[in-house]
Amino acid sequence: MAGEPLVVWSFLKVKGCSGLISSRRRNRTGRTLWRMLSWLLIIGALCGCTDSRTVSQLEKIKQKGELVVATRIGPATYHPSPTGLSGIEHDLAQLFAQRLGVRVSFLVCDSVAETFLAVEAGRADLAAAGLAITSERERQVRFAPAYRTVTEQVVYRDGASKPNDLADLADGIFEVADGGSHLLTLKHLQTAHPDLQWRVSEDHNSAQLLYLVHAGLIDYTVTTSDQALLMRRFLPQLRPAFDLGTSRSLAWAFSKISDDSLYQQAVAFFGDIQRDKTLDQLNERYFGNARVLPEDADKAFRQSVRERLPRYRHLFHQAAARYQMDWRLLAAIAYQESHWDPNAVSPTGVRGMMMLTEETAKSLKVKNRLDARDSIMAGANYVAQERAEMPAHIAEPDRTWLALVAYNAGPGLLEKTRHLAVRLGIDPDCWLCMKKVLRLKKGYYQGLKDKRVLLPGRQSVAFVESVRRYYDLLVYLSDEEKFRSLLFQNARNTGMAFEHSS
Repeated sequence: MAGEPLVVWSFLKVKGCSGLISSRRRNRTGRTLWRMLSWLLIIGALCGCTDSRTVSQLEKIKQKGELVVATRIGPATYHPSPTGLSGIEHDLAQLFAQRLGVRVSFLVCDSVAETFLAVEAGRADLAAAGLAITSERERQVRFAPAYRTVTEQVVYRDGASKPNDLADLADGIFEVADGGSHLLTLKHLQTAHPDLQWRVSEDHNSAQLLYLVHAGLIDYTVTTSDQALLMRRFLPQLRPAFDLGTSRSLAWAFSKISDDSLYQQAVAFFGDIQRDKTLDQLNERYFGNARVLPEDADKAFRQSVRERLPRYRHLFHQAAARYQMDWRLLAAIAYQESHWDPNAVSPTGVRGMMMLTEETAKSLKVKNRLDARDSIMAGANYVAQERAEMPAHIAEPDRTWLALVAYNAGPGLLEKTRHLAVRLGIDPDCWLCMKKVLRLKKGYYQGLKDKRVLLPGRQSVAFVESVRRYYDLLVYLSDEEKFRSLLFQNARNTGMAFEHSS
């Protein structure tokens, strides 16, 4: 028996039968038990393989602690801002990563086509780059639920000949970005309009081509309606000529692998943020105030930035540093109040750069409201106080916009409106929601004890929205060269090929 496996003898000894059977029977029994044990080991191994299931894509992401999102730089997607990385795609991806309990990293691509390739190659877990859903793309990737609808627009420069239809595009240089859904639209339209021709740029994306149109270097390009709206705030001579095709839905793109664990999480995520209005708030944040200034107002503001602002810019910097705010926000408030005129006086008695009431000036210990420095410091102090008194759970930027209501019309109006919002079942911490309440006219509201509620909030809404427009434009103008330089470099050269966000 010296040749029999030790494990068999161990088994026999445990059973207490090694001394009770003959040598022959012991050999036969040992071989039988060895075969049984071998089968048990094989079955156990097979069972072990069955139990050790394949790790899903979602589990891998959670184990790694990182969600990689392919995106591209653009005003309607993802871009640097005074407070860090910004854009609706950035915010959505960050919220999704928080839901998964991981951090998010952005793989910045130079084109739409590259974002799809990154997902298909497994270098990114999803693509979030203002991607339009098309039937051709649906054969390539899997789209999550749509979060926004846009149209494709032909854009030209004011002062040039406006194209009224596709035939007019032959009269100028018509250049479009490579890889966008507009190429599919153009090719479809070309079947009915054989004379339709365009030039595809491999060096410039759609945002860069808008710059070239504004500079008069090309005549026409195609972009989405949301991007055109945002860029027109900064490039005022851009004009939409006509819609190129039907509206398109934007959505995230995922690889068409059999494992849909991450995709299903995204479906649930978009369902939740639609129900709780988070998606509405993000759309309001980035597009709700994108209305372009009237041409005269835009020209007057830009002229004041060049000629008047330099005299007071150092004062805005000093006040902003003391009260921890962006100097451009403070300057935007001052422009809305007085157009940066330290001697401004209104018929109601408010005065100075920040148009302080006499009562407010006294409370802030301002002796001379017409002194530019005193007025700016007091205005910054007032905004900081109102922002600090907001409930701690109110997040930015809603916190600042609500504080500006108190700055403009007094904290009493804001508190009264917030109480009314609660009674109406409206979120009092959300600027998008509060705008609706502030715009309510005097009247009777069913279910309220008050038969008449006076809410002079429309003026406050107009004030806040004007400040926001001036602020956005001032941010762009103060960093115009930096923004232009960033926009006209590809992702690899900017060092932004891989950006992280907590």
